[in-house]
Formats: sequence, C-alpha cells, structure tokens
Amino acid sequence: MSRREVFIEIAKYIPDETRRDLVRRLFEINERSIKQTAQDMKTSRIQLYRYLGFSKRKNYPSDSVTARLLEALYAKHPKEVVHILREQVARLNRLIDQL
Repeated sequence: MSRREVFIEIAKYIPDETRRDLVRRLFEINERSIKQTAQDMKTSRIQLYRYLGFSKRKNYPSDSVTARLLEALYAKHPKEVVHILREQVARLNRLIDQL
C-alpha cells in the first residue's frame, strides 16, 4: 500500500472538527498564506476559505481532500502528523473503554 493510499484510509476516520484543525495547522505552517495552503492541499482558495470558516458558507474537507491535507502536512512536519493521529487513536480508545 502506498503512502497516498494510507492517507486516504486514515482520512476516513478523522472527525470533521479535527479536519478543520488540520487545515488551520497547515495554514499556520504556511505563514497564513491562502495561496500556498490551497496549492499544498490541491484545492481552490475559495474552498479553503470555507474550510477555515472565513466565509458565510462553511464546510469540512472530504476524505480525499483530507488525505491530500495529511500528505502536505506530513511532507512539512512528519512527526507532528504522526503525533496528531496518535492522539486521535488514544481519544477513540478512551471512548471504546467506556463501553
């Protein structure tokens, strides 16, 4: 399985708010550059504004966009992406333990 395929699979399990947090993190890494962040995510600037909540119409990245987002973040800060994903796993494990 390629790294891209792994990111696609992981993206399926990431909650909406975490997706938005990841977009904000990439935005901060790119020194708040809309253009660079949109290029990294391979999405339009208009759509990025929606993901960031800068427009009236807000929405969350799809699985495929989230996979591209993870890929871009991983290219810039691999350890941070792994840490964020491990935090998500730990959070899910705590919820499962409550069953």
